[in-house]
Amino acid sequence: MRNVVIIDDNPKIADFIRDVIDWDTLDCSLPVVFYAPVSALDYLQEHHFDIIISDIKMPEISGIEMSKRILELNSSALIILISGYADIHDVQEAIRFGAFDYIEKPVDIQYLNKILEKAVRKSKENEIVLQQLEERKSMLLDSFLEQILERPGLDEERIKEYCDYYGLDNTCASYICMILKYHNIVLGEYKSDVENYHKGMILLENRLLETFIPQKFVRRISKFSSTILVIGMEQQESFPDCDQLRAVLDTVQNLQLSIGIGKPVSKLSDLYYSLETAESALEFRFMYHSENVFEYTNLMLIHDKETIYVDDQSEALINLIHQNHPEEISVYLRSFYFNKCTREKAEKISIILSVVETGRKVIDFARKVGCFDELSIDRLPEINKDATLENFITWIEKIALQTCTLFNKEYQSYYKMLADRVDSYILKNYENSELRINDIAELIGISPNYLSSLYKKITGVNISDAIMNKRVSMACERLIYSEAPIKEICVESGFSNQYYFSAAFKRNIGMSPSEYRAKYKKRVL
Repeated sequence: MRNVVIIDDNPKIADFIRDVIDWDTLDCSLPVVFYAPVSALDYLQEHHFDIIISDIKMPEISGIEMSKRILELNSSALIILISGYADIHDVQEAIRFGAFDYIEKPVDIQYLNKILEKAVRKSKENEIVLQQLEERKSMLLDSFLEQILERPGLDEERIKEYCDYYGLDNTCASYICMILKYHNIVLGEYKSDVENYHKGMILLENRLLETFIPQKFVRRISKFSSTILVIGMEQQESFPDCDQLRAVLDTVQNLQLSIGIGKPVSKLSDLYYSLETAESALEFRFMYHSENVFEYTNLMLIHDKETIYVDDQSEALINLIHQNHPEEISVYLRSFYFNKCTREKAEKISIILSVVETGRKVIDFARKVGCFDELSIDRLPEINKDATLENFITWIEKIALQTCTLFNKEYQSYYKMLADRVDSYILKNYENSELRINDIAELIGISPNYLSSLYKKITGVNISDAIMNKRVSMACERLIYSEAPIKEICVESGFSNQYYFSAAFKRNIGMSPSEYRAKYKKRVL
């Protein structure tokens, strides 16, 4: 039943409304009556309520101020105001702030009864919606965190507002991302097999999290074969005990997994960087097959000595693989590391670390283009003061030459297949205004940046441009061959709003949608 509160400084009116309405028929409890608004507010702070019937002109507090305070206490409350003719401006103002309806004096009980019937239906509808929202809150929170993890530098104030709504603590000393990547997943044929698999994952995650004490909160974003743990820590730059993590993994028989631990960050808006370092740390499993826990401090380029930046040489080496120039690979490696690095008098350990990082990028390239399973990777030589640069160059040379041979056997068909899959996905989903490169990359199984770069090499255009071209092309068709309003065509073509549609259309076609329809519609007719 709905809980009703009546507030009026005229006891006769308040009592009359309470006594004359058939509250049982309305599915409402007998109202609580107050003759003083201050007493009513004290009561409302401590008790649940659904519908308020209140005079708009009362001593101490105005009807508008009363409406504001009530809605602050309960945004779902439905306020029905009682007003005189002279109060109509105040009533309109209160309704603008969220009051439900009003009735003029003298009170017409039959009319008030109709308003109450409407309010009860609305209150029940609101209750159902709030229940559904509560059920979806966990999913919405995951979606909110995924947005933070996907893009750096989101507005901190906006994040705080969302955290307040979702009950997420944004006052932690530090935050950290941990990726759990499950391998060799084999499920049986029964429902219980799937259930036991997921129970095992959760149990393992719980045990692992015990090594992160003290923690203020943990949020799990679960995929089928991986889980991202977002952990809010009570202490600044708090680190897990990796030996303890490994000990926990040793107790699990049925699950094989690798763990990537990211760098702690001080703000939720910087979680992107923690996830990025966790992913980078996890990539080292391709070199150390016997290991299963990798933290960002293991990254080879995080070192207190001078380091050689590897972006240029790794890109140059992968270009040689891509262009099928195996004879130049060995020459390039020795020329760069022996001549250039020696000439710049870089320390040997720094050069070795640079070789290792470049090797990791070549291995990652091989994995992304489907060559990794056929690679025969020698164990990485031990990095110490006695290590020789030649041993490490020989190690990376073998990997690069194998990758070159394997890649150039099938790269043409692979590239075409990749571009076709992207185009097919765009064709099926361009109407979705939320379509993102990340969605396509997740389907194909490679990183968004790599997919975007590869697609442009294959087709000559960016994926975002391909999506836009498809949307504009389909909008052109609809403008010519249909009678639908431009606003409807905007939505059907995948644009989020008409302003963006018009601007994008004019940028691509050279005229507005209405000008295009006026020019070409006549030709078709």
